[in-house]
Amino acid sequence: MEQYAQYKPSGVDWIGEIPESWSVGRVKHVLKERDERVDDASSDELLSVSEYYGVDYRKNRIRETQVLSRAESLSGYKKCEKNDIVMNIMLAWKGSQARTPFSGVVSPAYAVFKPENDVNTRYLSYLFRTDLYREIFRQNSTGIIDSRLRLYPEVFLHLPFHYPPVNEQVLIADYLDEKTKKIDAAIADVEASIAKLEEYRKSVISEAVTKGLDPTIPMKDSGSDWIGLIPEDWRCGPLGHFVNFLSGFPFKGEDLTAQGEVRVLRGINLGVNNIRWNESAYVAPEVVRSLDEWRLNKGDLLLGLDRPWIKAGTRVSFVSEDDAGSYLVQRIAKITKKQDVSLKFVCYLLQTDLFFQSMNTETTGVSVPHISTRQVGLVYFPIPPLCVQDRIVKYLDEVCGNLAELVSRKNKLLMLLQSYRQSLINECVTGKVKVPGVEG
Repeated sequence: MEQYAQYKPSGVDWIGEIPESWSVGRVKHVLKERDERVDDASSDELLSVSEYYGVDYRKNRIRETQVLSRAESLSGYKKCEKNDIVMNIMLAWKGSQARTPFSGVVSPAYAVFKPENDVNTRYLSYLFRTDLYREIFRQNSTGIIDSRLRLYPEVFLHLPFHYPPVNEQVLIADYLDEKTKKIDAAIADVEASIAKLEEYRKSVISEAVTKGLDPTIPMKDSGSDWIGLIPEDWRCGPLGHFVNFLSGFPFKGEDLTAQGEVRVLRGINLGVNNIRWNESAYVAPEVVRSLDEWRLNKGDLLLGLDRPWIKAGTRVSFVSEDDAGSYLVQRIAKITKKQDVSLKFVCYLLQTDLFFQSMNTETTGVSVPHISTRQVGLVYFPIPPLCVQDRIVKYLDEVCGNLAELVSRKNKLLMLLQSYRQSLINECVTGKVKVPGVEG
């Protein structure tokens, strides 16, 4: 794509140079806060805003496993009109603001801005979600840590921004709408392919750990409608008969720091077959002096008790050598064996639909489902002889390893598409390149 013929200093260090025909102004010159509240009789649809999908009806973003919660009354909620900019002020720094394509109501915690003068909010929506502006929003937000940052409306409205003439804003928005639609379709295809691989993985695991690997072996009734028939030399019982659970330690909030000597493992660190340390917390050595029971060792099996299931599967993982030495925080359970059972086999059991279906009716919490170690311990599972468990684990390690490699390749492609999408938006809305139809 071509660059503009001439550029000029914007007068704002962090904006840099802009095309000759572009301008810089304060956000307040094109947007005004809309603070219109609805009453009890409102029939408006509830909307939500996200860094991922922009603004949508909240009901469209609820998964089958979630419950759509709605306040008893929408009184006091904020009204927004089509083409307004809706912002989650606590997540503006992450890109959680966008133009709304329809009217509705949003949480009182959101900010709503209506367009004034000659401005295209589709262009603004793209601009304010760029890496450049997200960083500026972060720098101008108030709060001690990232999860508490807030970009207050008066601060946002006072910020400078750069923009082309309104007809050019429309051309840029039209071009990006067309291009991102195609990129999003490609992303959706890759995501669907990953989802199919994940579903196949779950079905392979479920079949192996509930029926075994030998289809000719005689079967018997398990005594559980959930489980059905199992091989005749298998037994069936509540998981608590075979393993012990240790819930994490309830550290005090004031003891947690962003830097320190002793790392603690929180729910945010536990993923599906992985532990991530991109958001770490620490405590001082004296805090854990008598807490050896909660010190993690390589090979420990962990299960998340808050939001135990996410899109990728069950939040269960083994502790690696790199994770060892950290301390377990509450709402995560460490699982240890007390009978002839393989923890690797138990890990696969916890990734089955059998576990999800058995527990789904037992979860508490609406937006964030919760389970307890007592509930997990009561779930009935089929348990084969230890030698059979080992064969099943070896088989699943190989199959799941191959599937994980395929998923990894798909995820790399996904990252490339997402990176290209963001790069294209960044270059177009900041004037680094000229979209088709623009003169000069």
